[in-house]
Amino acid sequence: MVRKPDGTFNFDYILDAFATTDKEESPSKPFIISLDKIKLKDIGITFNDQQSRNDIQVYLKSFDTRVQTFDLQNNKYAVNDIKLDGLKLKLKQDLIKEVSEKVEKKVDSLNSKKPMQLGLKGIKLTNFNIDYGDDNTRTFAKVMFKELSTKVNKLDLQNNAYDVGNVFLSGADINANLYLPAKNAKEPESPKTRDQQKALALLLGKLVLNDVKVAYNNTAIAPTRQGMDFNHLNFYKLNLEVKDFKMQDNTFAGSVNSAEIQEARGLNIQKFNTDFVYNQKEAYLKDLYLQTPKTVLQDEVVLNYNSIEQLSSNLGAVQVSANIEDSKIGFSDILNLVPTLRNTAPFNKYPNAIVNVDANVKGSVNDLLINKLKVSGLDQLRVAASGRVKNAMNPNNLYYDLRIAELSSSARTIFNLVPKNTIPSNISLPSQMSIKGTAKGTTKVVNANLNLYSTLGNASVDANLDMRRKNRELYTVKANLQGLQIGKIIQNKDIGPISAQIYAKGESFDFKNANADLRGNVASAVYKGYRYQNMNLTGKIRRGVYDVILNSKDPNANLFLTASGVYNEKNPTVKINGNINKLDLNKLGFYKDPMILAGKIDGDFKNLDPDNLNGYLNLKDFAISDTKEIYPIQEMNLKASSTNDSTNIIFNSQIADVELRGKYKLTQIFGALSNTVNQYYQFQKPGKMQKIQGGQFFTFNAKIKNDDLIRKFVPELKSFETINLNGNYDADSQKIEIDGQIRRCSTVKIPLKMRRLK
Repeated sequence: MVRKPDGTFNFDYILDAFATTDKEESPSKPFIISLDKIKLKDIGITFNDQQSRNDIQVYLKSFDTRVQTFDLQNNKYAVNDIKLDGLKLKLKQDLIKEVSEKVEKKVDSLNSKKPMQLGLKGIKLTNFNIDYGDDNTRTFAKVMFKELSTKVNKLDLQNNAYDVGNVFLSGADINANLYLPAKNAKEPESPKTRDQQKALALLLGKLVLNDVKVAYNNTAIAPTRQGMDFNHLNFYKLNLEVKDFKMQDNTFAGSVNSAEIQEARGLNIQKFNTDFVYNQKEAYLKDLYLQTPKTVLQDEVVLNYNSIEQLSSNLGAVQVSANIEDSKIGFSDILNLVPTLRNTAPFNKYPNAIVNVDANVKGSVNDLLINKLKVSGLDQLRVAASGRVKNAMNPNNLYYDLRIAELSSSARTIFNLVPKNTIPSNISLPSQMSIKGTAKGTTKVVNANLNLYSTLGNASVDANLDMRRKNRELYTVKANLQGLQIGKIIQNKDIGPISAQIYAKGESFDFKNANADLRGNVASAVYKGYRYQNMNLTGKIRRGVYDVILNSKDPNANLFLTASGVYNEKNPTVKINGNINKLDLNKLGFYKDPMILAGKIDGDFKNLDPDNLNGYLNLKDFAISDTKEIYPIQEMNLKASSTNDSTNIIFNSQIADVELRGKYKLTQIFGALSNTVNQYYQFQKPGKMQKIQGGQFFTFNAKIKNDDLIRKFVPELKSFETINLNGNYDADSQKIEIDGQIRRCSTVKIPLKMRRLK
């Protein structure tokens, strides 16, 4: 058939030959068509539309059916099985739109009078090859299949309800290219249209897809670079069997008996079966088994809710029952489906991880009972826990009661999982660590009994914390440290492993507001290479007023000291008293040569600020030993006083007396003095100039006494007489004056005689 550019057809002359001019005198009777068996073989139709350029080529090898009912008047039709083989259809279209619009109007006019009734038993279509193209809408499709067959139980077009026994599609290759630009918002469906259309109801006994390939491309949108692109899909293997599928009354249900799905971007479902339901009150996957090369998910997940709206409006009230047995999740599968997660932890560091999951949970989202939770496979992270979590959707009211059988990880794993800079740069974590115990409470109240095992030592902590009131926090903590290498954790080389028992109970973490008691027993602690032993510390603080007692039985640090005072950031005080039975500075790492101290100490400072020092320190009955001899020392006294107008420091001892009077700050004045001397004598390399507050000065008087103790420590000293020095220093002018009397001071090698030094 040909339609010419002027709209005439190549068979018009035949119609003209049978045309008549007689007028119809009376209404015609209803048009009756009687059909029974229909068999067609080797039928070919070609339509060349030269006017609108819509071309159709159709060929079918055979068509076989039997018509039971064909009643146009009552709009009722029924046929037995339809068999169609070898259809080849090539369509280059704009005609279909025109025809479909006309047919739709005609069908609608018939339906408005009498709803269509259609009876159909089965359809079997074989060896189809369809090629469709529409340049106007940029829609192109090619469909080929070996067989598409179905058995129909009931078709109710009026109520939009269909009962289909089975659908079988085999050997199909479907390729569709559509041009669908992205829209900002979907146009709302008009209420009139929504009311006119009844909800689709579909019952499908069995759906089988065998050796099916499907390719879809939305040519309006460019392909993405990574992961599945839902605008460009290429399923090169699709085998599926679904039974007892139901889509009716807002219910979707059925059973997936088997599925094999492979897509060009990496989706590879090797096995999949489950019973599924989604309706107004419930959703579940039961008897679930999903397998890819890297993922296995199995068993069941069940959700119960009052309405579908509750899933978004009140998720916390949704009931959950999930049992995930011996499963594993491949992160690469997740990233294939959601590639935007690639730069999000943990996927950014472990894109190829396979996480093992074994879990059983039950309850509501806001009151979840965790019977079992095991996670492993994310680098060195391992989790084994059980318990209960409440108010997960409201962190401010979160409650947890957990039993932690294992929470282990490596330092590398933790640094990879937590956000950058969460852990300070001056903190080092153990290369391997594991935590076991219990934890119960909220974000503000914590009851924990935890044990830490790590490559940097072990620790156990039993803690009760109540942080609901700021600066009025309550706490009771018992800690047992076992070889914990705190120095490596805080990156301080002087501090080594510590084994100790610590107990603290009180109120407030703010030192000036705290009301607390502390006890500590240090079994061993390494500092500067020395291992301290048997040290006991007790203390208490009452709103900034503290008392501390240190009782050390260490063989090289045997002492008993008490200290008390008031903690104040601007004006701290301390009072100290006690006995030093033995302090071996050499073995403790504070002095390179043998030196042991012993004696009594007594001090009281009303202000410990070095720039406003006020108080005294007395050392009594002291003795020094070089392990060969013991050198008794008479009393030593240090007295400091500071006011707005003056600063005085007086030191008296058996060896020397020194007095500094003036107005100065200890943290600045000696730095200024060092800079002044360095202008003339480079005793040390010049450092960064310290900013010095103006108006600082002092006068000094010093007496170095002729005492045998000096000769004990300077055996080369041959002769010596008391040296008197006095002078002054002004930091503003950088001027220093010294007036000294040195009568005799000589060693074996260097004799020195001088009466005066200016």
